[in-house]
Amino acid sequence: MNKYREYINIFAVTLILIIILFYKFINGEYIFVSGDTLAPQSIKHAIASIMEKNGNFPYWFPYIFSGMPTVHSLLNTNELYFPHKIIKMLHAFGLPWIWNFFIHYIFSAIGMYSLLRFFKQSKTSSIFSAILFTFSPYMIAYLVHGHGSQIMTAAYLPWIILFIFKIHKKNNIMNFTCLSLFVGLQLQRGHIQIAYYSWMLVGLFILIHFIYNYKTDIKNACIKSSYAIGALLMGFLLSLSIYYPVLNYTEYSVRGASSDGGYGIENATQWSLHIKEFFTFIIPYSYGFGGQSYWGYLPFTDFPNYIGIFIIFLAIIGLFRIKNEYKIFFILALISSLLLSVGKYFENFYTLFYNYLPFFNKFRAPIFILIIFQFCIYILAGFGIGFLPDLLKNTQYRKKLFISSIAIFIILLSSSLYNSKLYPYHSFNGKETQFFNEVKKNYHKSLNNKDLNNDGIHNEKDISLLNEWTESNAKLYYSYSKLIQSNKKDQDLEKILKSTNININNLKKNSEKDEIFLISILLLLLILIYIYSNYSFINKSTFLFIMISLLCYDYLRVDKDIIEPRYHIPNKKIVKHRNFIEKYLEKDELITFLSSDSDKFRVLDLTGNNASRLAAFNIETIMGYHAAKLSEYDKILKMIAEKGYYPKGLLQILNIKYIIHNKVGNIPGFSRIDSKFKFNYYGNTFNPNEYIDSYVYQNNNFLNRLFFVENVTFLDNQDLILENITSDLFNPQNNSYINLNDLSRDEISVINQMKFNPESKVEILNWEPDQIIFRTISDSPQILFFSEVYYPGWTVDNKNIIKLNGLFRGLIIDKGENEYIMKFKPKDIYTGNLISNIVCILLVLIICFGIYKGKGKNV
Repeated sequence: MNKYREYINIFAVTLILIIILFYKFINGEYIFVSGDTLAPQSIKHAIASIMEKNGNFPYWFPYIFSGMPTVHSLLNTNELYFPHKIIKMLHAFGLPWIWNFFIHYIFSAIGMYSLLRFFKQSKTSSIFSAILFTFSPYMIAYLVHGHGSQIMTAAYLPWIILFIFKIHKKNNIMNFTCLSLFVGLQLQRGHIQIAYYSWMLVGLFILIHFIYNYKTDIKNACIKSSYAIGALLMGFLLSLSIYYPVLNYTEYSVRGASSDGGYGIENATQWSLHIKEFFTFIIPYSYGFGGQSYWGYLPFTDFPNYIGIFIIFLAIIGLFRIKNEYKIFFILALISSLLLSVGKYFENFYTLFYNYLPFFNKFRAPIFILIIFQFCIYILAGFGIGFLPDLLKNTQYRKKLFISSIAIFIILLSSSLYNSKLYPYHSFNGKETQFFNEVKKNYHKSLNNKDLNNDGIHNEKDISLLNEWTESNAKLYYSYSKLIQSNKKDQDLEKILKSTNININNLKKNSEKDEIFLISILLLLLILIYIYSNYSFINKSTFLFIMISLLCYDYLRVDKDIIEPRYHIPNKKIVKHRNFIEKYLEKDELITFLSSDSDKFRVLDLTGNNASRLAAFNIETIMGYHAAKLSEYDKILKMIAEKGYYPKGLLQILNIKYIIHNKVGNIPGFSRIDSKFKFNYYGNTFNPNEYIDSYVYQNNNFLNRLFFVENVTFLDNQDLILENITSDLFNPQNNSYINLNDLSRDEISVINQMKFNPESKVEILNWEPDQIIFRTISDSPQILFFSEVYYPGWTVDNKNIIKLNGLFRGLIIDKGENEYIMKFKPKDIYTGNLISNIVCILLVLIICFGIYKGKGKNV
């Protein structure tokens, strides 16, 4: 009964802290909105509408990037995550969706608490570690900024490590089953990178435990390692409904597109933590915190990886308290995760893992591995805070600890004084190159938004204004109003100047506030330590309560600044009323116009609006947002970016009927529709209104989704094909391209014997994301082009779908009148589902068997 009371206590503490932090959000009235939130909302809404219409989860998503697979690319795979079914039931009873994350926070806290109790730490120490991990800035920020799958995946980390420890202590059937279940569910949650880091941590412990024990008992060491590996394998099989398709997709994705089969070392290490930014571990505002005020070495960030200098101090104490085997494990985990987070700044170390660890080269953002570093710190801090009161009462250690605490205080105070060098005054108030570069970059973006033809060419006024920005002009930082007065008509420039100036002026002020607070907290802790060490009127419980309260308050105030920034300017205002999303998903004049067109077509949105918003209304686009799009499609987008415009033939095979722009002008090959449409705007450019005026330009050379090709040219080089289809001279009806390596000899022979019949006809009878039914009429075999992205898994009866123009589907149709059904039925999805379901049933049976036999009594 006492054990249940413990879990009720940790549940209650976690729930209270959730209410304190998220009181505005618990009833669903307010929500978090960022760029990474809006795109998933569009995808989620589109998939829900497909499921409502067809009754099935779509395996192909047609509305972004001209179409891409869902499960294979981990595009909104919530439906395949078993606990999601429970969440949906709770939501049906009125529970807001944000509780999906809150439930995982509670689950995470209970797991961390259980892990510390496994090590026989006190209830107080265990609750302390649970709070630190669950409410760390890392775990809060990724929920706030639209990466909920990341924190839900991380919530399984304490449970997995708990049961890997348990299975090495006592390898019974319940430990085996629980480890398998938690591993499988973590993988199902879909954030592969965090799950992979969990496996790395598990693998490290299995290796250390084996090395540590094989000399004394080789047989037992082998059995325990086998049990652990078997549980990992069983968990992996449970997740095959997702990972079998994902593994097959890797070679087609940008994540596996480089010559080494990975993401490419430069892309993979973009978000590397510079060694200087270790300062953010102890001073969260040392590099501007996040958003527009951040000035560190990452491309951008929304929060610091704050831990706290006293938490680190407690972790060091805890390290001396833990047993040797676990001590080695935690030391190696801390060192390796910290060095890996450095990424490109210690590339020789990072490339060892990138080159030799399976699938490691598919990931980006080395900074994500700090979840492992912080996890280990919080476990050790739990050991440390439990041991600290005893040490302080021991005369042998009291003096050393007090001196160490004073040293920490001096270090923090010194870093505050050193901050004048750390703070980028040399950039802003000296050469001012940082100010100059920021303003020039943002102003250049605003010019691009005015570039109607998307050709990278600005008018003479634009060019002259941009050229005014030389390094010497940046000195106008001291009197930026002069430049505003000289360009009164340029409102964008005025806003950029004001925004940049405010950010710069706020940086040091915010950093100073942060340092004063931290020094005050540390001073209070020093006083508390001194009083407890030398006087008896504060007992151990009171001492721990005050200390934990101070440290937790420190975390909560940083979390609050992530949730609702007070001292820095975020990239966007992230807290919105739920009406914001309702309006985001509400039709406007432009959406109504596009939805009224019954043709199959795609659009090109050049307004700078959210790239995936149109998907919410089942309008197909050639753009979108996704971290693992098809690599061949990405190559086309990059080639276009280099050109600075869209060639006519490419727009035709992409089935572009409309270009949307917020400017009036002339687009070659397009005619502007007379009406001006209101477009609900969710982009990044400076815009004072909720709506923007948008103009629709219709393609004068629009080709239908399906059309017959007159001639084909055989090439044997994929890059050459892509180069040809992005050429100005490309005419897809007259001449398309096929890679010889993609065809059999018989297919080449048949194509060579074909004669084009201009009287051939094709008609779409029914179109769904996973199925296209069409009819053809022709007196001879013809090549039919589909403006649909080619990907294995699409079938047409017994015919072979060929790859046309390097990226699209083609079909050799028979003569006569024929009806065809093109379906997306990838075998890997069905095979993966079958295996996952069998393993799930097997695990349930094992649990029932274990309960029946009483095997889990001592778990």
